[in-house]
Amino acid sequence: MKRIVLACFSLICLPFLAHAQIMVIGSGLGKDCFKAAKTYPDIRGNAERICSDAIKSGTLTERDLTASYVNRGIIRMRVSKFDGAYADYAAARKLSPKNGIIYLNEGAALIRDRRPYDAIAALKKSLGLKTKDAHIAYYNLGLAYDMTEQLNEAYFAFQEALKLKPDWPLALEQLDRYIVSEG
Repeated sequence: MKRIVLACFSLICLPFLAHAQIMVIGSGLGKDCFKAAKTYPDIRGNAERICSDAIKSGTLTERDLTASYVNRGIIRMRVSKFDGAYADYAAARKLSPKNGIIYLNEGAALIRDRRPYDAIAALKKSLGLKTKDAHIAYYNLGLAYDMTEQLNEAYFAFQEALKLKPDWPLALEQLDRYIVSEG
């Protein structure tokens, strides 16, 4: 039986987290929010306000409103405003409960907030809902398993990410940290 051993394990420096914005089609406030979430870092500090304005406008379709909540959640997560990010993901789930991207991003926030067990549940839900960014969900799942020292599960999650997106540098970097041995 193969055993997986972590070559170098450190929670001091959290590896790059992966997340997925939701694109807004067309123009207007929702599109501005998408662009604000996609642009990082937010040098002027306007991104959260741009998304808040879009959400408050009352002009967005349900899809674009969901996207704006998710995108604002990403922005808030990046600056460690976790309560705000979780509130945004909850609002998005009310609008679109079967949208796996919401759970994927919530899982990323939970990892960054050092809540790996909650992240594992959110990421599994994302995968169960067949998120279109499954490679990102598996990568983040690997990070969460790694944080809980479930090294076999982490390794296989990173392998799944790489199967779905071959040659992905983030997944390759994580897999390089492992040594697989017989025994």
